[in-house]
Amino acid sequence: MRPENGGFIHKRFKIQTAEASAQKTGYEIEKAFNKFATEVFICPTNTLTVKMTLKEPGNVTGFALIYHNLTQTSSILFSYFSDSNFSTLIEEKSITYAAKNTFIIYNEAPNTQYIQLDITDPNVTEIKIGCIYPGLAYQFPYNYKFGLETEFHVVKQVDTTDEGIHFETPDEDDNVTAPEYHRYRMNFGDLKHQYFHEYCELIKPGKKVYILKFTEMECYYGIVPDQSLKKVTTRNEDTYSLRFFEDALGGTDD
Repeated sequence: MRPENGGFIHKRFKIQTAEASAQKTGYEIEKAFNKFATEVFICPTNTLTVKMTLKEPGNVTGFALIYHNLTQTSSILFSYFSDSNFSTLIEEKSITYAAKNTFIIYNEAPNTQYIQLDITDPNVTEIKIGCIYPGLAYQFPYNYKFGLETEFHVVKQVDTTDEGIHFETPDEDDNVTAPEYHRYRMNFGDLKHQYFHEYCELIKPGKKVYILKFTEMECYYGIVPDQSLKKVTTRNEDTYSLRFFEDALGGTDD
């Protein structure tokens, strides 16, 4: 498997309890687990600890922070513990910073019910996180043989007046920013039968974190909208494609 291949963090682990060291009223830690990245959790200080107890023990091989406000000076640690008191550390890893969304992937992870997030950032007065995502990492066995199609969308309405004049909303004078998001289509070559069931898992319902390359820190949070795994048969081989739609972000006052 090539390290530059893309993939997903999916099959998000269900959380039994989550306890934050501090939280702002109206922006409690539960918002980081409600699957809506724009409904953010806010810690009113620049130091945060989140202790998470999974509903069942599991191997969290992928962990992502979505729609955060951290800066390059931040320290982000992800830890596994063996007990409910979070006193016996199994393993601790540092998460590399990336703007807006960031993640960490493990080839192997301990089987445990207790995980912890620790953040310190001296350049912010409060810490904001849209989504905390503990899940399973999946890397494509090979990459996009027929290319990766990328679209950047801005959510706006374009209309025409009776006089034939085009206008769009929101307008730059409306003092708001329109939501924006990415869409991707991944085009693969022949899928060997041994990998077919793995790709079928990716189209099952649920929010996912799409990683463009495991060697880079670019990732997005959203859905795979396909209800079937599309196959195109050519003279030489069968080809497949998957789509991914990022959750729209933005839509706030300037």
